[in-house]
Amino acid sequence: MEEPWCALKVGNCSCELYSVWCCCPRQELPICDVGSDRSELGCSSCGRTEAAQSPILRGRSKEPASPTRMAVHQHLRCCGHKAPRFLQRMVTKLADFQVPCLETHRVEVLCASALLVVAGVVLSMASLVGGLSRGALLEHLSWITLENQEEQSFLGMRFVCIAEGPLLSPAFNPDWSGTDRCIPLSALACRGPDPVACEGRPWDPNCGAAASRWESAQCSTCRHAEKALLLPILLSTATYLKVMHGVGIRLSGKDSAINKVSVFFAGVLGSIANLCLMATYYGTCIRTLQRAEIFLQPMLGPGFACVLLATIFKLSASLLQLCLPLEVAPADEESSEP
Repeated sequence: MEEPWCALKVGNCSCELYSVWCCCPRQELPICDVGSDRSELGCSSCGRTEAAQSPILRGRSKEPASPTRMAVHQHLRCCGHKAPRFLQRMVTKLADFQVPCLETHRVEVLCASALLVVAGVVLSMASLVGGLSRGALLEHLSWITLENQEEQSFLGMRFVCIAEGPLLSPAFNPDWSGTDRCIPLSALACRGPDPVACEGRPWDPNCGAAASRWESAQCSTCRHAEKALLLPILLSTATYLKVMHGVGIRLSGKDSAINKVSVFFAGVLGSIANLCLMATYYGTCIRTLQRAEIFLQPMLGPGFACVLLATIFKLSASLLQLCLPLEVAPADEESSEP
C-alpha cells in the first residue's frame, strides 16, 4: 500500500492507525462486512476491516465523541462565527459541571425549577403592583413600613402614606404637606443638608458642600424612583422570561449546553439586578426620609420581602439548572459517532 503524503509529517501511517493519527483520507477506508467481496470494495489486509484492527483501536474508533463538547461547539458556531477559545472553554466547563445524584430525579428537579420560577414571577408582580400603588393596597404590599413613635407609615416606589390623618412633614413641599394621607415622592423638597453630617470635622471647609450635593442627589433620585428603578426591573423581567424558556426547553427534552449555561447566567444576572434595585431604593428613598426625622425605624415591608424571596427563588432555580447533568437527544448521540 502506498503511504499517504501526510505520513511524512506524522511518521509511519497505516489504516489501523487512522483513528489515532488521522492521516489516511476517510474515503480510502471502506468498511468491509464479513460476507462481502473484499476485492470489489477495495479492501486489503492492511487493517481496513474491523476484524483486522486491534481491539483497542477498534473500540476507540467506535467511541462516540463527548455529547457535551459536541453540543457546545455546534451551538457556539451556529451564528456563522467561531467563538473565542476562552468562551468555548468556559461554556464547556460549566456545561460539564453536574451533581450526578440529580440525574435520577431529572423530571422532579426540572419541575421544581419551573415552580420556583413561577413563584418568583408572582412575587415580583405583587411587589411591583404594591410599589406603584397607594392607599390600602400600599398598606398591604408596602416596600418599607416606617414607624415614628405611634405613627405608622408605608413607603412604596411612588407614594408614602400614613395609616390615619394627613401626612405633615417638612420633607415635602408645603403645597403637599398636610393635605392628604398619601403624598407622592415627587413632592420631596430636597433642600438643605444634614447639619449632623459635618459635626466634628471643622478642618474640612468643603464638607457641607459635598454633603449637600450627595443628599441632593439621593433626594432627586428618590423623587423619580420609578424611573431610577426601571432598568433593574426590566432586567429582572427579561431574565425571568429567559429562565422560564430555558427550563421549558430542558423539560421538552431538547437540551443543549448553551441553553444550560445561558439559563444559569440569566438567573445570576436577574438576582444581581434585584439586589441593585434594593440597594438603590435603600440608599435613596429610605435615607432621604430618615434624614427628615419622620421615619426613624424602617422595617421590611411585604413588598420588599417579595422582592427578596423572588431573588432567592430565581437564584435557586438557576443553580439547580447548573447542577443538573446535560441530556443530549438520541439524534445528537447518533450524529456524534464517526
